[in-house]
Amino acid sequence: MKGTTEKRGFLFLIVPLLFMILPINAHSKCRYVRVKRVIDGDTFLTANGDRVRLLGVDTPESVISSRPVQWYGKRAYWWLWEQISGKRVCLERDSLSSVNLDRYGRLLRYVKAEGRLINREIIKLGIGRFYHQEPIQYEEEFRALQFEAIKSGRGMWNIKNHLSWIKDRIKRLKLLSNCEKSSAYLCPWDARRFIGKKKRVMLYVSKTHDAGDRFLLNSEVDYRASDNLTVVVFKRGHSGIELDRRFWGQLIELKGKIRLYKDRVEIVVKDPDRIKIIKPGSR
Repeated sequence: MKGTTEKRGFLFLIVPLLFMILPINAHSKCRYVRVKRVIDGDTFLTANGDRVRLLGVDTPESVISSRPVQWYGKRAYWWLWEQISGKRVCLERDSLSSVNLDRYGRLLRYVKAEGRLINREIIKLGIGRFYHQEPIQYEEEFRALQFEAIKSGRGMWNIKNHLSWIKDRIKRLKLLSNCEKSSAYLCPWDARRFIGKKKRVMLYVSKTHDAGDRFLLNSEVDYRASDNLTVVVFKRGHSGIELDRRFWGQLIELKGKIRLYKDRVEIVVKDPDRIKIIKPGSR
């Protein structure tokens, strides 16, 4: 009887201590989730509906409708898609931070996939920059990795590649301006005047969107703009990431019937292989 009483007394002492310790340890423990969709280079959606923002990093913009896609924004998105899309990953909270969500309601987490800390890889490879609003456990390491990436000219820090990207974009936009002088092509900003008619159009793909069984190519940064022309492409067995890599930032030509959908101008293309990419210097 005495032994039982002593055991109970021990439990009464140890249980409260466990409750005090567990919340701290819980921050460093994995919570495994399945990645449903990668949104951009530092954000993704889980299968249970949570939005996750990678803690300690910030990648160039690629999805906000009112802003142009930034240098390396698409590459950051494609890279993260390759690393975690559809996979089971580990989410960890920071051991120093009490912040759970950002101002948009996204979980702030370190993400591990196949034994690698994705947040660390993003900074190390120059896919994104180090970013934080309060002290975090990897601050010194992440800062050192960023200095090394800048010094080595990796990823987004490669000035030569950045300038080449700008020059290529300017060349494509200059070619697009020729559509006003050509009788063979219709400019995308003039398409609204030809509703119901079949036309050959030249278009620079400023923004893209994966819409399930269809993929959307937009001529303007903001798809809601009155002069935007959307090319609705049936995937036909192609993945959204494949079509994004193929068409984003390209100057294209296609032929189709111009129509209005919810007061937005569009052309429907049933086969992506019917869209031709115009290369600078080919004309």
